[in-house]
Amino acid sequence: MPYQILLGLNVLDSEKFEDYCSAMERLVARHDGELCYDFKVPDFCLADRHKTINRVFTLSFCSKEKMEAFFSDREYLKTRGRHVLKSIGSDQVIFGFEK
Repeated sequence: MPYQILLGLNVLDSEKFEDYCSAMERLVARHDGELCYDFKVPDFCLADRHKTINRVFTLSFCSKEKMEAFFSDREYLKTRGRHVLKSIGSDQVIFGFEK
């Protein structure tokens, strides 16, 4: 069953974050996934007071198992390590769900 995940980020460097997204596209596709929505968020009515979010996006995979395989993939972890520390202040999974 298709599985989607909604993520919130505090992007500190948009240009470096775009580099990260470009690097991720191939990896996400390799795990039968895709980036579905990507929003730049200027204001919030309600948010977790411990995390700032200025970007929200969804990833969709053909199954929860494919998503879990993606997030444990060595190449993903290496690429994330190279790009995230330079571009993202914080990230959080808002929720995941079967579609």
